[in-house]
Amino acid sequence: SSTSSADGNERPTSTATAESASKFFQAVTASAATLLGRDERVRTKFHCGSIIDCHNQLSEYGIIPDIIPMTSTGRVKLKEHEKWIMVQIARERAKQENQTFNIVECPTRKHILLVKGRHVTRHEGNLRMRQMLQERYDERNEASRAEKFAITSEVLDTLQGEGFNFLVKNNADCWVEPDRKTILDKIAIAFRTVPRLKPLSLGKTDR
Repeated sequence: SSTSSADGNERPTSTATAESASKFFQAVTASAATLLGRDERVRTKFHCGSIIDCHNQLSEYGIIPDIIPMTSTGRVKLKEHEKWIMVQIARERAKQENQTFNIVECPTRKHILLVKGRHVTRHEGNLRMRQMLQERYDERNEASRAEKFAITSEVLDTLQGEGFNFLVKNNADCWVEPDRKTILDKIAIAFRTVPRLKPLSLGKTDR
């Protein structure tokens, strides 16, 4: 579509311009994809659209807008950068004072994130714990109080035996490893959410 300007010439509307830009971007990304190796291609996904559209698409992969260092208006956000600087200062101080540094800067696939939020539901460690909770839910639901505690402990021990570690956020909003009691309390709470969860296929955590 187009609009007429004051000089009588037709000019493309913003919708037509956006569509043209989108097609151009798709052509560029398709060309760029051919330059990637097979391993890189299966791990790469291009997103096209407005900043808000891209934020929504990225959130489906656990990348929430809050951690992207720029707002939809183009303003640079410094919160995560300032937190990173604080963590580096704490690391150097702990090293100088021969103290243990227990902050985890970036959770890995072998971490289970004990926080609320949609962005952690697709994390590999959380998917594995969810699978175990669904497998043991009926047994635990019919158990006595002592047996429920034993089942919760078994879930924790099994996950740790598989190499998973648990993380929570401290008061400074940094990832740290909690004590055993805290983990058991979190798992017990997570058991209560099982009836609201969709069934999880056995092969889901391997993707």
